[in-house]
Amino acid sequence: MKNKIFYGLLTAALFAGLSSASRAQLFGDEIADNEFSRGNYRKALEYYNEMAAKDRSGKYLYKIADCELELKNYAEAEKHYATYLEKHHSPLAVRLNYAQALMYTGNYDAAREQLVLFKNGNPGKDVYRADVMLKSIDYARQHAETDTNEKFSIIKSNIQLGGLYLGGNSFRDALLTTKPADANADAPQYSFASYPYGLDKPYTAVTYTDSINNKFYMGAPSFTGDCKTMYFTANKSATDKASPKQYSKSNLSSSGRNTLTIFRSSLKDGKWTDITPLPFTSNEFSDTHPFITPDGRHLYFASNRPGGFGGFDLYYCKSEGKDKWSAPLNLGGKINTPYDELNPFALGDTMLYFSSEGKTGYGGADIYYCHGQEHRWGEPENMGPGFNSFADDFGISFDTSGTYGLFASNRDTRKGVDEVWYFSRVITYINGGGLTKDKFNGTTLPGVQISIFEQGRTEPVATLTSDKEGNYRYDKFEPNKKYLIRGDKEGYLRREVQVDPRFTAMDKIDLSLDPKLKKNDVFAFKDILFEYNKADLLPASVSTLNRLAELLIVNSEAIVELSAHTDCRGNDGYNDRLSQRRAESAVNYLVSMGVNADRIIAVGYGERKLKNRCRDGVPCSEEEHEVNRRVEIKVIDMKQLSQM
Repeated sequence: MKNKIFYGLLTAALFAGLSSASRAQLFGDEIADNEFSRGNYRKALEYYNEMAAKDRSGKYLYKIADCELELKNYAEAEKHYATYLEKHHSPLAVRLNYAQALMYTGNYDAAREQLVLFKNGNPGKDVYRADVMLKSIDYARQHAETDTNEKFSIIKSNIQLGGLYLGGNSFRDALLTTKPADANADAPQYSFASYPYGLDKPYTAVTYTDSINNKFYMGAPSFTGDCKTMYFTANKSATDKASPKQYSKSNLSSSGRNTLTIFRSSLKDGKWTDITPLPFTSNEFSDTHPFITPDGRHLYFASNRPGGFGGFDLYYCKSEGKDKWSAPLNLGGKINTPYDELNPFALGDTMLYFSSEGKTGYGGADIYYCHGQEHRWGEPENMGPGFNSFADDFGISFDTSGTYGLFASNRDTRKGVDEVWYFSRVITYINGGGLTKDKFNGTTLPGVQISIFEQGRTEPVATLTSDKEGNYRYDKFEPNKKYLIRGDKEGYLRREVQVDPRFTAMDKIDLSLDPKLKKNDVFAFKDILFEYNKADLLPASVSTLNRLAELLIVNSEAIVELSAHTDCRGNDGYNDRLSQRRAESAVNYLVSMGVNADRIIAVGYGERKLKNRCRDGVPCSEEEHEVNRRVEIKVIDMKQLSQM
């Protein structure tokens, strides 16, 4: 999908001076290849076509096909690859690209044939891509009988984006995108336009603002909740024609590329002003597709900056005050792949949507969603039929209620033109449920009494009990209502979870209960570990200590003793001192995680409280000695701090 990112730049940037034919005749392949390597695929296509017209051998056909593929003209790319392969022994990369063009036109069987030939040629690299494509063919075949989405009604609008992007979020009740004032001009000026949308509304463009414009590319606007701050993407440089010595001064990369940058602008007196690039951008890579949360505190975006998984990855950063941002964090290997992840959209606090070319899907870029928060996200799931197709599907955007929205696809065009699709949730009951667990040790909890409340009501709409595996189900959640789910069980603290069916995976509601501590409870830990003969905690201890901190924080009345113990080896005094330092080290960590220091006491018992027969002079195995090396927590009292 890289071609989409640079589409505005590539269609608008024209060389002055010699005609395409003259330049091609003078410089041959070199200038065309250079244009292709710089991402100027439309200009490269002009040169290759000129040279192909004078060279009947067909050697330029695969380069023409490569350009058409990047420009999303998949049917044209497929035709040129096929003609080339009839006449030439091809590089393996041609077969991989040919397979991609075949997939993007829905010719799965022919695509599989080319992928098998590609892999049999021992390609070395790009095997990952071939494997993903083969899995996607199987996935698409498996889901071929289902072409409708049970949860959403999806229809096509009459809006064609022509390669430009949907906004990162919707502006009030309109789709906001960019369009050229004159698409046929040598250097069209791009400005923002809005399309009021709704099933009963005509899709007619209305100029939103011309106070922000760019002659190359501008798009992907995203707004804060008050609609007074906008983040958008544009080319950083005002030119793509400069000598290498002028690249830096012209805001071009060291290789002469006009990269994309995220800008911020403020609405003042009805005009967008104070247009500034975000501080973490660079001429050497592109940042694009910003999504700002309504409160203006959290920003998601796509970038091909160094250090990622490959292609464009998704990143997250947090506002630290005016014009200050935390360092961008890569969203990790669950989200990102060696290929392009683009168009992030966060719905509520716990849902993230995005498009990916590197995951198993229907072909092309597919839309995915996952659950999580900030930079921590779970395994993505495919949005399924209707949203995804054999072609490129991307740019999903919801209204603030999460009831309806828009996305883009080129599935119905032979020339790869992006069209806007409209969707709305089908109002029906939703099956829901999940698993009840002991939050401290992770075991399932049978017999949890579960009460389900509609928001604002004091009487439950349903009561049920988790089964022997800890599972529970409720099949009458309504998508336009919010709920509170309460879990109660003897010996555990009550747990309440608020859920919104629009934003929550209703079949995966986690209802984990914390044990309720009482006086004289004792917990022993063998996995709180220290450096040999030292009090330094080993990294393997962190997970257990974090869980322990959570348990002590929610049991806010518990006064506890944390004790460290050694085995009998070594002298008594040394073991006492070592165990005391270790107990203090563990307590310091727990306090750093939020445990009240007044509620926890560190005691080192050395070898004075052995658990077995292994005293001085008694031969024992290493396993027996290990039983005695431990950390324990004992609840010594239950009090409010005011009583202490």
